[in-house]
Amino acid sequence: MTAEPVRYREDMPDPRDILRELPVREHEAFLAIYREALDGARDLEGWDYLRRVLRAWRARAVAVKRPGFYEAEEAALNGTGDGGMLLADYIALRRAAGELPAASRREGAPPDARAPGGCLRHVSEGAGPGLR
Repeated sequence: MTAEPVRYREDMPDPRDILRELPVREHEAFLAIYREALDGARDLEGWDYLRRVLRAWRARAVAVKRPGFYEAEEAALNGTGDGGMLLADYIALRRAAGELPAASRREGAPPDARAPGGCLRHVSEGAGPGLR
């Protein structure tokens, strides 16, 4: 019996791998958000933001490979999809019903750590999935 090397769960995705996986149309947005997050990571408070940005972009790199992704994304952002509800609307509805606590901003989080409604910024807005 031979032993296999232990594989540790990758804590932070490699930005080079993300860039290789992304379509060319996503490169500029990724690099802009990545550089912004990297600059912020010089301060210890910005480190978590960098990790969230890389994880979000890694997920996007996987998602954009699915046929129809961009069309579905556009329909969702415009509210023209096949039924359903935007996450921000669902959260607001549940908060109004008292089923969720009121939103609170963590101290020390970068000012752009959340987008309105907790969603990712849209690529066509020049921002890509940076977490606001």
